[in-house]
Amino acid sequence: MVLNAIARMGLTAIAAAVLLGGCRSNTDRIRVLEAEKAQAARNNQSLMEKNAELGSDLVEARSKAEEEEARRLAAETRAQLERERIAASRAAETIGDDSESGGSIDIEDLDFGPDAKVIRDGDGGARIVLASDITFRPGRADLNRSAESTLGKIVRTLKTNEDIGRVRIEGHTDSDPIRKSGWTSNEELSLERAKRVRIYLVSQGIEEDLMSVAGHGAARPIAQNDSATGKAKNRRVEIVLEPR
Repeated sequence: MVLNAIARMGLTAIAAAVLLGGCRSNTDRIRVLEAEKAQAARNNQSLMEKNAELGSDLVEARSKAEEEEARRLAAETRAQLERERIAASRAAETIGDDSESGGSIDIEDLDFGPDAKVIRDGDGGARIVLASDITFRPGRADLNRSAESTLGKIVRTLKTNEDIGRVRIEGHTDSDPIRKSGWTSNEELSLERAKRVRIYLVSQGIEEDLMSVAGHGAARPIAQNDSATGKAKNRRVEIVLEPR
């Protein structure tokens, strides 16, 4: 009997110890979970603060980018206005005294049909303006067959007009950037077109040494580039005739 009572007391003590150990284990787990929850909350707060900082940086970056774009557009506008001022100044030049200039080309004798416009240069020379939309296909530097008739008339004048000295061939484009034609720039395209005109004139018997070429791209507009009509005027080849 006594042994049984002692045994029962031992079992009770063991059960109590196990139960107490389980309670302590649960309490520890709760404390760990609460600590992890608190740490997660701190991490979340830190992420929110960093996100706010990134948002502020993004707004500031966008603001700077917009400011730089505005400055770039203003600079382009000023440059365009200056080019137009120079072009207008050139167009307004008047012919000087023939005795001082050393000679003059009579533009009344120059008529190359509706596809070529002849204007007086201030030094007694003249410019033959060929619209590139008639002379070349868009983005190409191969002469159209329809341009050969006009160029043929120019060849005959160059061979017979004794007032004409050297010839300068200049290519010009509008301000639209090169996209699909394969040229690296408008300057390259305009120069290649000027070269093709010279090659044709040489093939018709004009001395190559008397001719030079230049490609100005969009740097020398004669009209605004804000309309299709203005851009068409700026896409051109000019054959500059210098007096002897």
